[in-house]
Amino acid sequence: MLLENLISVHSQTRLAVIIDERLSASSGQLRALPLLLRLGWRKFSTIPDWGEPCHLLLPDSQYTKYYPSLREERIAIFTCEKLERTHRFSATLFLEKLSIGEINECVFVVDTENFRVRRALRPLIHNANYYSFDELYRCYQSYCKGKSLDFPLKDTYNVFLQELASKLQKILNKSITRSYELFVYDKRTINEIIWDWLIRISEKYEESPTMDFRKFTMYYLKPLIENDYSIQKIAALMENLYVNEFRLSSSYIKQERAALRVSLDGTSPVQPPC
Repeated sequence: MLLENLISVHSQTRLAVIIDERLSASSGQLRALPLLLRLGWRKFSTIPDWGEPCHLLLPDSQYTKYYPSLREERIAIFTCEKLERTHRFSATLFLEKLSIGEINECVFVVDTENFRVRRALRPLIHNANYYSFDELYRCYQSYCKGKSLDFPLKDTYNVFLQELASKLQKILNKSITRSYELFVYDKRTINEIIWDWLIRISEKYEESPTMDFRKFTMYYLKPLIENDYSIQKIAALMENLYVNEFRLSSSYIKQERAALRVSLDGTSPVQPPC
């Protein structure tokens, strides 16, 4: 199976639609984004409460808030019926730009087959190639299995977390079945992205520390992780580290991470001349 063939747009409308019910849930709304990134859909748009956390934690993504640039080669739109009815964010503008050629290809990830943009008479899927996210996930899982990459987590369809779990099982030499079990902060994981997540969330928090750190962390984790228990566990762990081990300082986290890397390498930092 060629990954680039997993999703194709309609030959005339250049539109594809993916149905994922998590778009109307309280967490995991953008769990499909990592899969789209793997398939080459790097630019995405959605409401800031979902988009900004994902952009912070997924460095390969490119986020635009409400309005696409003058021209886009391809872009993914995440929305749901409730947003389309009640929110400033609307899919209509993207469809208009698609119709006049300012967007070349567009994929919508929506919560139901009956999703309609404002003032439309028919559901969006009527003029699009459409897919079930569950089926796309299983196809990608089969592809990865053929590459000897297992998906061990039982609580998520986020392929980024699944790939990380497969890697960390080997590093930590233990079975990992829940998302919160990924977040082990020691020498063994010093080069893994879980450290980057802790640093980025801490840096964001320090820009305006008006909210409880645990709630702030949950805000950033929620769009990508479906399981509320795992979100709470990860946020509590990060809070404990940030407050009790890293002195409420993202700079200190970076310093300690660098020191762990040095100890792992068995080298000493260069001493400046006196």
